[in-house]
Amino acid sequence: AGKLKVGANATLTFGADATKAIKVNDTEDTSGDGWISIVDGTFGAGDNTKSEVIGVGVGSTVTFGFESGTSFSSGALAEFRKEIFGLESGNLAGFVNLGDAQIAGLTEAIENNEIAYDDLKGYIDVNSDFTTEALQSVKVTDIDSSSELRGSLGSLSSTELSAGEQIAVDGNLALNNAAANGGKFAANAAGEVLGLNVTGNANVTLNKGGEIGTVSFDNEGSFVVASENGTTTIGAIDGAKAKTQFITGTATVKGTTETAQLTTAADTNTIFEDEVTVGKQGTASDVSSLAGNATFKAAATFAQDAVVESTGSADFASDVTFKGTASLYGDTTVDGTATAENGLTVDQGAVVTINKLVTKGNVFVGSAVGEQAGTGTLSVETLQLNGHDLVVDPAWDNPSGLAFVGVNKFTDATASDAEAGLLNGQAYALQNSILSIGNKNKD
Repeated sequence: AGKLKVGANATLTFGADATKAIKVNDTEDTSGDGWISIVDGTFGAGDNTKSEVIGVGVGSTVTFGFESGTSFSSGALAEFRKEIFGLESGNLAGFVNLGDAQIAGLTEAIENNEIAYDDLKGYIDVNSDFTTEALQSVKVTDIDSSSELRGSLGSLSSTELSAGEQIAVDGNLALNNAAANGGKFAANAAGEVLGLNVTGNANVTLNKGGEIGTVSFDNEGSFVVASENGTTTIGAIDGAKAKTQFITGTATVKGTTETAQLTTAADTNTIFEDEVTVGKQGTASDVSSLAGNATFKAAATFAQDAVVESTGSADFASDVTFKGTASLYGDTTVDGTATAENGLTVDQGAVVTINKLVTKGNVFVGSAVGEQAGTGTLSVETLQLNGHDLVVDPAWDNPSGLAFVGVNKFTDATASDAEAGLLNGQAYALQNSILSIGNKNKD
């Protein structure tokens, strides 16, 4: 059998016509024109076809456009999960949306777009993996301090928890409809925002914009924000072992952020209003990628490699520390001190402005030695090389390419910023390069 893989945070949709090939029957006859038949909780392949396994990536959704009137029992869905998704035990990394179909016993419990937690928890195995259009918009009510949530739902509501407290999450959770809960993904009866505490190795996704309190992870996992055309406001992110991704729209994190890896996709706008710590408990493979527009209003630290992609930009209003390699391929501004403990590269046409740059490795502008690369501009008020090299060298195969570095003053770690003039390193301006000392401006 073949295998169709759905990547992380991706979607795969089988429309209504395609979904008609999946038959839900009352008889044992599986020889019709469908390639799959689910019969009273059992699975059977059509005579003229073969079954194929679909692999579901982290945070992804596979949608089957079943029409209303189609109903699945828990047993049928267990077989569906086993035969189509290759999972006999445990849970999928993403979700399966059954469209307008019903999940027997569960969908009927929805009333006025709400479902009580006690009605939901009896179907914990089913709703961990399967959802419907109705479930994705539903508000789960009567949540208390002992409740544990998972599934692809609308929003969460508690009559017991106080403002700022957290709802426990023990499996993958997607929240899709904050609009029906006063604009909040999780709130108490007074409309005050609540947070989430993820206790297992689980993935949390917030879709379409809304407000959430502090989102914390006890272990590994992922936190995905897909605001689409909306705006997401997050109290804080506390997940030293979990990865954070902003994949669409606009988002603001009001409190501190601690995460193993930070990713912003192209065309996103993300604002961090408090301190950011990335990769402190991560691994060398946890490279942070800023492909969208990111604003850091307080100090930021990247413990692993970090890249500002050419599609993105980064604005640091305070200090930033890069403990791994720092690759600035998109426009970057640092109003405070940028510390590059493993060197820094400015390339791919990036315009980088830094108040004070302290490096413990070499600085390359335009290209790294021996590599075919692009151009770049680096303007620095104060540069501290600490015995390392500053190399200005544009792409060797681009005759019109130009690399520029403007440094108002060089200084040394033992001198004050006011004591300019000590290079303490080597500066190279190669072909098609400009190195301006005493004037940081290109014009």
